[in-house]
Amino acid sequence: MFEYNLSVSLSDNSTLNDKIIDIIKKSADKANSKTNALRKGRFFKIGELIDSSHISVQLISDSEVIPSRALTALSRSMIAIDTENILEEHFYRGCVLKSEIMMPSKNVNITNISDVQLLTTFTEMLFGQTNMNNRDKKLSREYTEKIRSIILEYINQKTLNDNQFKAQ
Repeated sequence: MFEYNLSVSLSDNSTLNDKIIDIIKKSADKANSKTNALRKGRFFKIGELIDSSHISVQLISDSEVIPSRALTALSRSMIAIDTENILEEHFYRGCVLKSEIMMPSKNVNITNISDVQLLTTFTEMLFGQTNMNNRDKKLSREYTEKIRSIILEYINQKTLNDNQFKAQ
């Protein structure tokens, strides 16, 4: 699970009034209920005001994302909810929100991985070392050897079990 703590403001840096804060909160609920968010395990949690023009937003995701791109779902929901066109005067360069990562989570602990992600990661460990820095290459080699020993253990156990049934 990945957590991103964001400082979010309107694109034109104007003050967040109660109506805009209400739109942000309602749009988070709407964005969280979308099929894409549910499928990808993404969730926006709106926090408190940081100052008059910034609000804290936590983005939780099952997979690593670019937080500013994921924030577009929140922006789209805000535009859809804004029936009074309150946000219209706050657009800047075609955007309604902008964000900065406040505290990147250093203790990211992935607790689950799909078979496709597992195979992709393993393939990158074996064959993608040309694009890695020296630290990642060393880490990749170390864990590839651990995986190799586990697979050899599996093969030997499987062969042993297969031969037990054939020997009778």
